[in-house]
Amino acid sequence: MAIKLNLAESGWTLEELFPIMEARASESTRDDWLEDRQLGIGGSEAAGVVGLDDYQSPLSIWSRKRGLMADYLIGNEAMEFGREFEPILVRKVQERTGYRVIHWPQTLRCVHVDYEWMRCTPDGLAESDISPGLGLVQIKTTSDRMMTEWVEDGVPLRVQVQVQHEMAVTGARWAIVGVLFGGQKFLTINLERDDEFIEQLIEAESAFWNMVQSGEMPAADGLDATEAAIKQLYPRVIHEQTFTLPVEAEAIDQELQDIASGIEELEKRRAELRNQIRLWIGEYEAGELPNGKARYTCKTVEKQAYQVAATSYRQLVRREIKPKKAKGK
Repeated sequence: MAIKLNLAESGWTLEELFPIMEARASESTRDDWLEDRQLGIGGSEAAGVVGLDDYQSPLSIWSRKRGLMADYLIGNEAMEFGREFEPILVRKVQERTGYRVIHWPQTLRCVHVDYEWMRCTPDGLAESDISPGLGLVQIKTTSDRMMTEWVEDGVPLRVQVQVQHEMAVTGARWAIVGVLFGGQKFLTINLERDDEFIEQLIEAESAFWNMVQSGEMPAADGLDATEAAIKQLYPRVIHEQTFTLPVEAEAIDQELQDIASGIEELEKRRAELRNQIRLWIGEYEAGELPNGKARYTCKTVEKQAYQVAATSYRQLVRREIKPKKAKGK
């Protein structure tokens, strides 16, 4: 079906905009779009697949694709507000840059011509007199405390991964990222397509998607999203039942004990050093290093009493097992 996207009143059809791209019909609903996410890896999941997302991990995404966990977009209030602001910020990109920009239909999924599992839903399309072809628009909203990171270091790697993924799917050669900080400050940054980066990304995503299809679970990692996923996958306890761990668990157990011992020694040394600083400060409110590079403060802090709401969760605890005494001895 030809879908008219009025880009600078060109009247181009979707097929003419990106010849290599396939897309769902515009009549699809939000529920259809969410269901379609199960069929591949979307742009917002790309960074999580390679372990660069603060809120997703390979295990959490794998669990969703296998139908073992609900999609994190469902009931996510932050995501809902982001969708509400998105069309406004897409227009703001046009105002700030002078590019000709349109908001992409958010129930229209793009599919890579060679990799059926590689998908995306751009936030917008842009046309510029100084850049070749059409570019993508990516919108982000974040807290104002993240502004320093963006200004000093440029587009965070997790966002670069998403944008490069979407350029791989659509064939776009460039993109512009618009980010709103704390609802008050708006910044735009241009990104160019990196074919070498995309090649490596496709290789990593392809390996992950093969695991989704085969049912092979990704290895555990130290991400918070992985811990949260495990708790969701196994929320209940089979009482009075013990599982015999695999042989390699003995090496892991030993490493855990070594790490715990090292942390304990470091914590003791840390407490010793902090107490020395406190002793030097004494009754003063602050103490400053002679070189002026740092200041330690020791102020009075008062906390109000509060009540914690009831909750339930599973906690991993290690206990030594004492050898059983032989009978008759």
